[in-house]
Amino acid sequence: DIIKIAMNRIDAELLARRAAGQRARMVLQVHDELIFELPRAELDEMRALAARLMPTLDLEVPLEIEMKVGATWGDLEK
Repeated sequence: DIIKIAMNRIDAELLARRAAGQRARMVLQVHDELIFELPRAELDEMRALAARLMPTLDLEVPLEIEMKVGATWGDLEK
């Protein structure tokens, strides 16, 4: 359920940003990972968005986020 909540929060934000002309979009969810497609110019904003919205659940144990970037899924790097 944690990933579903994060997906809903991020998707709502991305919809508003796309209405303003940005192109970032969530394209895939695999287990506890979210994959996004976006222009490199929007990368810093997307990192900030994920960092702000993903760990905001009230849990006893803090969630850590690992972010990677790559042209393909196989090329992902920190």
